Amino acid sequence: MRFVATSGVYAEVRNGCVWGTVEVLKTVNLRLATLVLIVAAIPGCNDTAQRTDRTMGAPPAAAPAPAGPQDAIAAALQSLQVAGIPEAPLKPGVTRSDRERYLLATAKAVEALRFFGKFDGTPPPPPLALGAPNRTEEVAALAPVFAVELADAIDRSDPARAANVLRSALSYGDYVAAESVAGGITAGTVADYLTMAIRTTSKQIDQSMNEALRQSLAPFAARTGIGTVARNAEIARLQAWVGSLQPDGPAVPLESVLRTVREAGARKPIPPEIGESLVSFTEKHSQKTDSIPAAVIVDEAKMAVGIAVSMLENFNKQVSEPILWPTIDVVAHPVASLYFAPINPYSNQASEIGALREEGIRMIELAIRLSHLSQLPADLRELGDDSVSPYNSQVYRFHLVEGGYELTRPRENLTRGVGS
Repeated sequence: MRFVATSGVYAEVRNGCVWGTVEVLKTVNLRLATLVLIVAAIPGCNDTAQRTDRTMGAPPAAAPAPAGPQDAIAAALQSLQVAGIPEAPLKPGVTRSDRERYLLATAKAVEALRFFGKFDGTPPPPPLALGAPNRTEEVAALAPVFAVELADAIDRSDPARAANVLRSALSYGDYVAAESVAGGITAGTVADYLTMAIRTTSKQIDQSMNEALRQSLAPFAARTGIGTVARNAEIARLQAWVGSLQPDGPAVPLESVLRTVREAGARKPIPPEIGESLVSFTEKHSQKTDSIPAAVIVDEAKMAVGIAVSMLENFNKQVSEPILWPTIDVVAHPVASLYFAPINPYSNQASEIGALREEGIRMIELAIRLSHLSQLPADLRELGDDSVSPYNSQVYRFHLVEGGYELTRPRENLTRGVGS
């Protein structure tokens, strides 16, 4: 309830509650207390007052604008932790009502993610950890929100809104990609969902919408070097982590070593040969069977990180000739082998981030182009080079379905190469 000071005293009963204004006189405290007691004595009055206040044109207080990208992400994710949010309507045959229900349930997330529409692209600071933050679940939760809002904007013929959503989504994707090698791979999910949004609303894309989407996409298509940015972030994180280790500190428990490796993303069980070597290694360097001297741990960490950094730097140089990468003797250096497993740049596709991102951007461009054709091609190769993935030089997967088409990345006979 709100009280407004006036020159008189006025009160009335409305919806079963006392409403009034209180004169600002010497007795204001007494009168105010009296009214509060009256209101409190009437069951449900406080709730009714709040409801009536909102219906009279005073909206609930808006959530504060996110101060930074992580604040926006956290706010969006928190708002999605509620029951009743339907599956993202991105399949053929979905209706405007389907999208309305979804966007109503995810309204707070949509609002928070608009932060990325004006984001300057500053990458996140590297965490002090062996492994990069795992954003897989985050991206899987937020990418559909961007996609459904984009589809809704297209369906409602709102080019300005559609362009801003596309820009926000791609800015978010590049933010994730710039954080680490793992982020560079995970960010590709955003382009996959945006393609679905365009594909499911292709019939609603007229000339003005087509131009708006192309203009919004153009700066991202022209941007290069994301792979290098991601690899440099990976190098910075690894070097900061190994630099934080103290060789003169207390002995490191084996469980702590294994926990660090698990937190870095290693999910496979430790191979028996490494497990046996680890036992022998511990006995060799320590009188205890459950811990290893800190100085030894630092040497092992430096070996693992040194190899990973060397590989990442070579990827940045885009060396075309085959490189003989150094290996780690798992018998002599089981701890280094464990540390290296989750950060191995080759198995983590560190060289391919740029090509994967370009593949996603081209797929979005292709979806926009297909929406503008009067007749869909029977064979995507009719569209020339636009139909070929820059990642593996294969034609995007495309086939006609009732009411439209399916378009996804080509994923057969994958080849590996150095990306930008």
